[in-house]
Amino acid sequence: MDIIIILGIISSIVAILTIPLIVDWIYEKYKEWKRGKCPFKDYINYLIEDFEKDELSKYYVDLKAEKKDGEKIKTFNSIDNYINEWLTKEDKNQISILGEYGTGKTSFCRKYAHDMAIKYKNKESNRLPVLINLRNYVKVNNLEELIVNMFRIYDSGFSYSTFDKMNNEGKVLLILDGFDEMAQKTKEDTLYSNFEEISRFITPKSKVILTSRTEYFKDHLEEIKVLGSDKKEIIIWCKANFEILYLKLFDHEQIKEFLQKIVPVQVPFIKGREHGWKYYYDKIKDKRMYDLYELSHRAVLLYMIIKTLPQLMEQKKTITVASIYNNYIEGELDRLTVIKKLSPIIKRETRIELMKGLASYMLLNDILNVHYTKISDVEEIKNFFSDIKNVTKDDPEPYLREFLVCSFLIRDADGNYHFSHKSFMEFFCAKKFSDEIKNKNKNNFGRKQITKEIESFLVELIRDENYSDILFEFIDYTKHRTLKESEKYICMNAVNVLKLLGKSFSKKDFSNADLTQTNFRNAILKNANLNNTVLENTNFSYADLEGATFGEMGAVSSLFVTADKKHIVSGGSDDTIKIWDFEKGECIRTLKGHNSSVYSVFVTADKKHIVSGSSDGTIKIWDFEKGEEIRTLKGHNSFVWSVFVTADKKHIVSGSSDGTIKIWDFEKGEEIRTLKGYNDSVYSVFVTADKEHIVSGSSDKTIKVWDFEKGEEIRTLKGHNNVSECIFVTSDKKHIVSGSWDRTIKIWDFEKGEEIRTLKGHNGYVSSVFVTADKKHIVSGSWDKTIKIWDFEKGEEIRTLKGHNGYVLSVFVTADKKHIVSGSWDKTIKIWDFEKGEEIRTLEQKMECKGMNIKHAKGLSEEQIKFLKERRAIEI
Repeated sequence: MDIIIILGIISSIVAILTIPLIVDWIYEKYKEWKRGKCPFKDYINYLIEDFEKDELSKYYVDLKAEKKDGEKIKTFNSIDNYINEWLTKEDKNQISILGEYGTGKTSFCRKYAHDMAIKYKNKESNRLPVLINLRNYVKVNNLEELIVNMFRIYDSGFSYSTFDKMNNEGKVLLILDGFDEMAQKTKEDTLYSNFEEISRFITPKSKVILTSRTEYFKDHLEEIKVLGSDKKEIIIWCKANFEILYLKLFDHEQIKEFLQKIVPVQVPFIKGREHGWKYYYDKIKDKRMYDLYELSHRAVLLYMIIKTLPQLMEQKKTITVASIYNNYIEGELDRLTVIKKLSPIIKRETRIELMKGLASYMLLNDILNVHYTKISDVEEIKNFFSDIKNVTKDDPEPYLREFLVCSFLIRDADGNYHFSHKSFMEFFCAKKFSDEIKNKNKNNFGRKQITKEIESFLVELIRDENYSDILFEFIDYTKHRTLKESEKYICMNAVNVLKLLGKSFSKKDFSNADLTQTNFRNAILKNANLNNTVLENTNFSYADLEGATFGEMGAVSSLFVTADKKHIVSGGSDDTIKIWDFEKGECIRTLKGHNSSVYSVFVTADKKHIVSGSSDGTIKIWDFEKGEEIRTLKGHNSFVWSVFVTADKKHIVSGSSDGTIKIWDFEKGEEIRTLKGYNDSVYSVFVTADKEHIVSGSSDKTIKVWDFEKGEEIRTLKGHNNVSECIFVTSDKKHIVSGSWDRTIKIWDFEKGEEIRTLKGHNGYVSSVFVTADKKHIVSGSWDKTIKIWDFEKGEEIRTLKGHNGYVLSVFVTADKKHIVSGSWDKTIKIWDFEKGEEIRTLEQKMECKGMNIKHAKGLSEEQIKFLKERRAIEI
């Protein structure tokens, strides 16, 4: 006695199939069959009646399939006939039936079980079909328990003992329906163990059938890649006796046959019953009215079309997949009140909102069902049920029961609820995203990559709305910021939807956006700005990139080395702050938040915070460890060139192009006072160690000393012939050192405000000065691309460090005086040996292009292609 086990759609399997042994009881049933009796009578009748009472039995159409044999493709007009013949071949043990959603995989399983049940009942076959819905597998430990639970409904004596023997004798056929849902639910490592367990069923005489959505197994090679991977070989898929059938979409003849069968069944329930199947066939084929023919190739959509088409035609509405689903759902809700004469206590609008919330919850949490005890706690819908209890004071139980019964949900034996078809969940998710886009709400839009099915629904729902600008705003949101985990897919999803809407990305400014894994295939990006974007695994194949620009880490405007010498913090013209590992020279993290160049960075003495000043006019305080922005200080009306944190960490002092110096409360982020006295930009501020004075340098060529507490100007130091760009006060507070665009460095007496000496040697603007802790040396950086070390006491140049290819904008000496760190316009940071003046290493961060696909991309120059490939872009 052969046993056919048809396993229904899988929701999840965590540790599949430890299938032991079938039973003396079944063996007794086998002997009954031999004696002419019909064992499993109740179960056989159930399989027959369950199919025949379903309207599916009245319009089922035989499915067609194709099989790839090398370069050739063979077509089979009846999958039933093919499987019947396959069952007779002893050398064939496994077959996969793959098809896109809605192509009839589950319908075939039910029909085949029905037909086999009739043959078994009439003693035309000794095969017993056993139809099992694997959604029930969620709460059981193994398949044995699932089968036992099902059969005990029909025979309380059912148990296992001899299944292994019968399997070895070729008495078992497994048909696993809906593996895609298991693959979606189960982790990769568990999948390996699942297939290893399944492979234990494979014996020389066994038969296994697997069905799945095509997108999970496009061909045999992909099955090996996805399921076998490079880690290990999955035995079941690598045998010579394994084959694949691909279900074909309905063809011309199948569509006509389907309509001939279904119109008499379905149309009487709706207006237009006077029209026969040919009328609807002509409407479907008439592309001048509706392009329905493409949709009609899927059985599930053809069914919905014939249910809703007459209504949509009568209403003169545009026909899309989304409109078909929408009208079908509306019609089913009408049927609850009209045909079934129910009086729902949940309003229709509320019910739809609840379904959208439940679908969204399932998608975002990677689950396909929710237990009934948990539904009222689902984040997206719990407010409704809590209001029932707390506001209206009603018992929520009737509302919950009605929602479960009348919301396109199906319950399994253990109380887990799922949508009656996965496409319903996808449609409701799309409606939820459509609502959120309309309201400019991106909270869920970036949490997960939206599937192609949901994208298709979403595009149809918003095509006639002016939401493109909102989606472009979503993309802009990702610029200049470090994305949270819940935001990582914003760009990808927005671009994919915009592309499906046919939008161009020409001249679009993507600079500083995170475009990881975004699919720009075939997109138009002429003259797009892709400078400093994250492009890991981004697909630009066949895209038009003529005139597009690619840039990377900007000029390094400011540097700070932490006291423990473990980290370097840099600010740059790419609008970011970067934290580097001093020893390894690697960038640890990038802080995004400013909308323009970062000109000044300062790390607090306790190393808990970074303070930055930017040309966007703001000051930001960051958490050093997490790299997260804590607060933004606003008050300046122009560029913030310099920031300084007092040693007690109570105050921040800033200098700006608006001609002012501001003192801020560090903890509260509030402005305490503004120091005015300049008519031009304040380029540099420095607070003395005793916190009594502020020293500033300005584009008006002067240096000013201020009383910190009173905010009053004490004196002005004059002597430079051009902008006083940088200031440093010695730790003993006896001297001020200044660097100027007049190419000189000056040492001043702090107390008297008198110039002591002038250091000459640079051939360009002096942009940065630093005095060593022992006060023996001054280090300077200049636009002449060099760094110079000077004897503080004598004012003599000791040595010149050369290596940068651009202006040196910032210099910093480590506390132990062993190293100099410099930042340059050439987009690099260099670490130098202080004593020897030798370059130790260069720190730079190139564009993140690993896995970026530029195959057949148009408009890229040879130089750009070389640039991108050097950064691990590929052409595949």
